[in-house]
Order: sequence, then structure tokens, then C-alpha cells
Amino acid sequence: MTVPRKNNNDLPHVEKYDSLNGTWDFLKDGVLHILDRLDEGMSITRYMELYTAIHNYCADASKTMSVESFSDQTANVLGEALYNNLVLYLKEYLTQLRTSSLSESTHEDRLAAYANCWTQFKTSSRFLHHLFGYLNRYWVKLKNRFSDTVVYDIYTLCLVSWYHHVFMHICDDMLASLLYVLNKKRSHEPVDMKDVKVCVDSITSLSFDKADMSKANLSSYKTFFEQRFISSSREFYGTESSQYITMHSITDYLGKAENRLLEEEELVHLYLHESTLKPLLEAVEDELITKHAEVLHNDFSRMLDENCHNDIVRMYRLMSRTPNGLQPLRKSFEEFVKRSGFLAVARIVPEGNKVSEVDPKDYLEMLLSTYLSSKNLVDTAFHGDADFTKSLDTSCREIVNRNIVCHPSSSRSPELLAKYSDSVLRKNSKTVEVDDIENILTSIIIIFRYVEDKDVFQNFYTKLLAKRLVNGMSNSQDAEAGMLSKLKEVCGFEYTSKLQRMFQDISLSQELTESFHQLPEMQKSPIDFYAMVLGTSFWPLTASSSNFHIPSELKSLYERFEGYYNTCHNGRKLSWLFHLSKGEIKARINPNSSTTYVFQVSTFQMAVLLLYNQRTSYKYDELLELTGLNQDILTGILNIFLRAKVLLLEEGKNLGELDSVYTLNMNFKMKKIRVQLNLPIKSEQKQEVVETQKTIEEDRKLLLQSAIVRIMKARRTLKHVVLVKETIDQIKSRFAPQVSDIKRCIDMLIEKEYLERQGRDEYVYLA
Repeated sequence: MTVPRKNNNDLPHVEKYDSLNGTWDFLKDGVLHILDRLDEGMSITRYMELYTAIHNYCADASKTMSVESFSDQTANVLGEALYNNLVLYLKEYLTQLRTSSLSESTHEDRLAAYANCWTQFKTSSRFLHHLFGYLNRYWVKLKNRFSDTVVYDIYTLCLVSWYHHVFMHICDDMLASLLYVLNKKRSHEPVDMKDVKVCVDSITSLSFDKADMSKANLSSYKTFFEQRFISSSREFYGTESSQYITMHSITDYLGKAENRLLEEEELVHLYLHESTLKPLLEAVEDELITKHAEVLHNDFSRMLDENCHNDIVRMYRLMSRTPNGLQPLRKSFEEFVKRSGFLAVARIVPEGNKVSEVDPKDYLEMLLSTYLSSKNLVDTAFHGDADFTKSLDTSCREIVNRNIVCHPSSSRSPELLAKYSDSVLRKNSKTVEVDDIENILTSIIIIFRYVEDKDVFQNFYTKLLAKRLVNGMSNSQDAEAGMLSKLKEVCGFEYTSKLQRMFQDISLSQELTESFHQLPEMQKSPIDFYAMVLGTSFWPLTASSSNFHIPSELKSLYERFEGYYNTCHNGRKLSWLFHLSKGEIKARINPNSSTTYVFQVSTFQMAVLLLYNQRTSYKYDELLELTGLNQDILTGILNIFLRAKVLLLEEGKNLGELDSVYTLNMNFKMKKIRVQLNLPIKSEQKQEVVETQKTIEEDRKLLLQSAIVRIMKARRTLKHVVLVKETIDQIKSRFAPQVSDIKRCIDMLIEKEYLERQGRDEYVYLA
């Protein structure tokens, strides 16, 4: 049988040849034995007789032929008669097989009969292929080589014959049976599935490129079976999902949908071709998920609020299968995190919304708790999805910068973080154990990353660090260095450069003091003295607003150190910050007691107490004159002494009155030998916060102006909108600038003649 190359799907009409000198009659019985009774076996003698008959027929006919003289006409003589007789016999055999064995009425019986016949025929076809091996190697090969027609090898011929004489006649009934059995399987009804795989494999085997068997071709499988199967699947799951979701909870529906998808994957792996998996799952996902997405999305917020972890995981897995299915989930998750964070922070605010009294430790722990619980949800339920991580970052940024504590001022979060950092790093802190400092600092940095006004944190942290270093109150130098390293990692070298210089100044001051104590005149000094020489540009320290008269007991030491420093560093000027200095003085007040107390005091307090070496009582105006302090500071000092009962106030007088008298308490008693009197004054603390805020505002103006100048210097001419945008981009890592502030800074630079307006909305760089 020959087939035109342009149409290799049909079996053309062939003529029946004679018995080929008795050869075909002999072969026909052997072919029938292989097709019908192969399970009975065939002796090697019988097989070789058949094989030899085919060989002898082809060999006898070609004794006088050579490859060079081979033509299409002679090829017909050599093997076509034998080949065409086999074609006609297969047609006759398969037609009879179809009518006698493949007419079962029930679906399962029909599939069983087809599977049995197909399995037997496919095996028989392979035997026939080997039996006619000489014909394949000789006539079929030469026919395909020297003619324009395509001649199938014997195995392919058998498959094509099955396709035309069996499959095409029963395909509709078989498809109906396959769909029936598969849907019955989906409905979890008892059904025999052993024949489904064989039937599907049959369809796959019949889907090949008949011109080139080496090429994969599933066109028949996809056209005949896959498209109709997917359409049937859509119908099945469309009906089932609509009914199920109206009668059950969303939790039950999610479990049902996930199980159904797993069942479909298993169905394909067990019974269908692997190429069906992707289009089938897309169709099922569309019916189960996409068409009910709105209902599912609406229930996601409830799952988050009720912490239904398993449902959240299942929802994510299902929605991740569909295009854009996760976007509504991310939005709901973002709103949930913000809502949870705002409520958590509100719980720690004292009654009456006294946000100024919020404890820094409670504030950080509440923010961190919200972050960690949400981060755990992202890691476990959403598998660390980058988009959900981005939503978490957006929510945390909102919580940290715009919660109820931040309503009076957006700088409250960085201020509280800086204060909590100080409480952790401060010596004798009751807030935390030493071993936990590293973990707490890491937690602070986690929240710090979300702070928009990082310059506010920098200012407060710098002032608090300066206090720790000046007062020698750092818990651990390693912890301080670790915190600087973390800040540097987040904000860069410039952010921490001044902080690092502060530590260098402390180290240099220690060396300077040690060399000063080596002087001969200092060897006999009764006063243990230590000085810190700090760079004005790096330390956030300002001179006191009050005058101060150095006590005579300290004046000589003060002058001696200043002279020594000038010899070491000629041209430098020292500015003494006595309001930050402190010391210890020994006091034996009660003449009837041998107890000597050690008072820990500031230098201002020391000046007041040393006066009582001369007299036991002073009027308020006398103390003002002798110490040189202003009234606010002196009143605060006296208040501390009165509360500690070191001094006694004259009866009938009020603190701070000019004629009020303050007498040394000669009966002073205290259980502790060391008495801490160097306590912060509330008025000073409030003033410090106000000054810090002013410093922040001034620093921001300078930062904005420097950024604008840098941009204009590089661009020379720029539109107003572009300049504002580029300024925001440069500054946003330090704080979130307001457009109104940028406009004011532009006006300042125009007044300073750095810039000039050109037209209505354009600037030109001048300097």
C-alpha cells in the first residue's frame, strides 16, 4: 500500500493480488494465528517457516535487480503485492473484530472490550513487524527512498489500519464511555478504572506523525479526547462548585477545592497523558477559584482577624494558582497589619490619651510584637512571598510613623526608640539583662528601619549617648559599638561619623588625663581629677545659660589643667561645661557621729555644699551671689537638698524667696553611706526636649538647602516640580520632607543669591 506524501492520514484504495504462487495462502494462516491466537504461542519452527517464505519471495523476485536499476515500477514487482495483500487482510480482520467484539452496551463493558482487543492487537502488531522484517528493510526502505509516496512499515501499517477500521467507527461511543467513567470516578462512585489507562494510551498511540514515527504528535489525542474532556470537566466542576459554596462554609469550600485539584493531578498521572495536566488544571482552577474569587476574598479578612492559620495557608495556595489572585489578599493583609498595629499601640496609651506618658519599652515591645507576628505569617502562610513582604513593610511604616502616639508629632517614634536604646545601653539598667542587650538592639533596629524621620532619632540618640559617655554610664563598650555598627549598616557611614568621633574623644581624653596626673605637682593633689576634652563639632553639648563662680577649692586645679592643655595644644581654646561636670565630696555633718557620707553631686551642687564649710546657714540671695547661678538652677538644687534633708528651710518661708534661709541639717542621717544627689531637674529635661526639636528643625533646613544646591549645581537649570521631586528623593532616607519646607528653603537660597527665578516655574543656579 502506498500513501501520497501530501495526505498521510488516509488509506488509499489497493488492488488484491493473487496467491503469489501460494506464498500468501501460506502466510495468511500464520498472520491469523498471530492476530487471534498469540497467547497460545508459536513454535520457532513455524515462525522461521513464515519468515523464510517472506524472505524467499522477496529474494527470488530480486535476483536480477540491483539498487542502481531500482525504480518505482520495479519496486511494485518486488514487494507491493505482498504488502497490499496484508493491507486488505488487516481491513477484513479488523472490520470483523469491530462488529463481533466491540459492540458492548454498557460504558464499562465497552471500555473493557476495547482495552482487551487493543492490547492484543498492539502486541500482535509488533510480532508482525518482526515477521515482515525483511520486507521492511528491503522493499519499504527502497520504496520510500526512490519514490514520492510514503509507505508505512508494518507496525505503523497496523496502527493506521486500526485507526481507520476500528477507532474511527467507535470513537464517539468510546469518548462517551471515557467521560462517563471519569466523572463517576470524580463523584467517588465505585467504578472499574483499570481499562481507562489502556484506552487513553490507545488514543495517544494513534496520535503520531505517520510520515515520521520519531516525531511526537498528539494532535488526534488533543482534538478527539483532551478538548472534550476539559470541556466536560468545566461543566462538572462549574455545577459542583456553585452548589457546594452555597451550602457550606468558605473553610469547607477551600478544603474541597484543594482536594479536588489534588485529585485531578492524580487522575492525570494515573490515567491520562502528562500534557493534559496544565490545561486541565487551568480549567478546574478557573471553575473552582477564579469564578468564586470575590466571595473567597471577602472572607479572607475574617480569617486574618480570627487567626485561622490553616485557612490562610490554603487560601494563599489556591489564589496563587490564578492570575492576579493574590492582589486582593495582599491588600487585605496590609489593612489587617495596620489595623492590628494601631490597636496594639492604643492599648499602651495611659487613660485620657496621655501619649506623652507612653513608656518607651512598652511602645517598642508592642510595635515589635505586631511586626514579628505578621512576619511569621508571611514566612509560614505566604512562604516568604516578596509581594507580601512588601505589603508588610508598607503597613509597618504606617504603624511606626502614624499611630496614636505620633498624632501630636511624627517625631515621637524615633524619640521613644532613642530613649529606649538609652535605657538598654545605660549602666545599672533595670530594663534588661546584660546577656539580652544584643537581641534587644537588633529588635530596635528592626523598628528603626521603618522610621521615616531618622534624623530625629539621630539627634536624640546623639544627646543621650553624650550623656552616657560624659557620665560614664555606658553598660558595655561592645554594645555601644554594636549599636553604631547596626545604624551604619542601615543609614551609611555619614549617619554615624559624629558618633564614632565621640568615642575617639573619650579615648584621647583618658590619655590626656593620665599624662596630666604624671606631673610632679599632681602627685600630691588630694583631689582625684578627670577631664574630658570634647570636640565642639561632634558633641551636642552647649554652654550653660547661667554664670558660675568656681569654688576656691577647685580653682587652682582648674587653672593648672588649662595651662597644661595649652602647652600640649597651642592655639586651642577650652570652654568649660560646668553644668555637665560632677564629682564626689566627703561630708561629716553630725558632730556626734563618726559617719562620713559620700555625696555624689554635680559641680553646681558641689559649689553650694562647699560654702557650708564656712557657715551653717545662708540666705537665698547670698547663695545666688556666691555661686553665680541663676535662680532656676539654684532653686532646683536647693529643692533636691531639701528633699534629701541635707539642708533645712526656715519655717514660714517658701523655696526661692530671696530672704529664705537654708541651714545645714546637723542631725542628717542616711542608711546608705553613698548618697546620690545629682538628680535631673524636670525643668532642664523639658528644656532639653525643646532644644532638641529646635536643633532638628535647623538641621533639616540645612540638609534641604545643601541638597537643593547640589542638585542645581549639577543641573544648572531646572523646573520647580523636578527640583522638588529630586530633593525629596535625596532626603527621604533621613526624613520625609514637606513640599512647603522645600519651597521655603528655595526662597532662602534665592535671597542668599544661590538661585535665581527664570520665568514662572524655573530656577537657575548662580553661585
